[in-house]
Parts: sequence; C-alpha cells; structure tokens
Amino acid sequence: MYNPELLTMHNALLDAQHKELYELAKQITHLNSSFVHSKELKPFLRQLLLFMNRHFSDEEEFMLQINYPNLSEHKKLHRKIILEIEEIIITEAKILNAMSKKIESVVMDLVFKHTIKEDSKIAKFYEENFLNKDKI
Repeated sequence: MYNPELLTMHNALLDAQHKELYELAKQITHLNSSFVHSKELKPFLRQLLLFMNRHFSDEEEFMLQINYPNLSEHKKLHRKIILEIEEIIITEAKILNAMSKKIESVVMDLVFKHTIKEDSKIAKFYEENFLNKDKI
C-alpha cells in the first residue's frame, strides 16, 4: 500500500509522481489479471513510458538543484529501468501475458525497491543538507 511518509522526497512534485507511479503499478496488476488485449495494453504502456521519462527528468533536475553527489549513478539506474521496459515491449509484444507480467515486475520493482531504496538516499541527502534551512 502506498505510504507518503515512507516515500517522501520533500518535493511536492516528486511525491505526487511517486503516488501516481504506485497507481500505475496497481493498474498494471489489474490489466494483467484481466487478460486484456494488446490494443488495450499498448496505450497504457506508452503512457507509462512517457510518465516515467518525465518523472526521471524531474527527479534528476531536483538532484541537480540540491547538488546530489550520486546523480550520475542514479541517472544510470533510471536509464536501466527505461531500457528494461522498452526491451520488454519490443521482445514480448507477441506474447501479451508474458509481456504484462514482466512490465508488472519492472514497475513494482521501480515503485517499491527503487523508490524506497534509491530515492530515499536523495531524501536523506536533502534532509541532511537542506531541511530546516532555506527551501529550494
């Protein structure tokens, strides 16, 4: 279940995007369990990729603003996630159920593991360097 306290980045835009990612992950689970046709899944996957690219761009801009020391490594993690999703779409396009299960796995990994493990490092850096100081 989504917990804004657990996922806070101390940035309203990023926090809202993390919540939306959680909702997208729930939609993928629903689509997967509903055995949707590829025509229904394709627009959703396009929306997911666009959203993730926008979110990663916004998050990287935030890291740049706060001079996050591990920006380069974090950007590489973002690129890896995007490439994984693109590869799934390309290689699994003919096998809908397998594709949606792999997409579900990647998004759940993003929402729960990446956000909690990796994005929490950004939040901690922000807390240590900016919280209770002048806000960005």
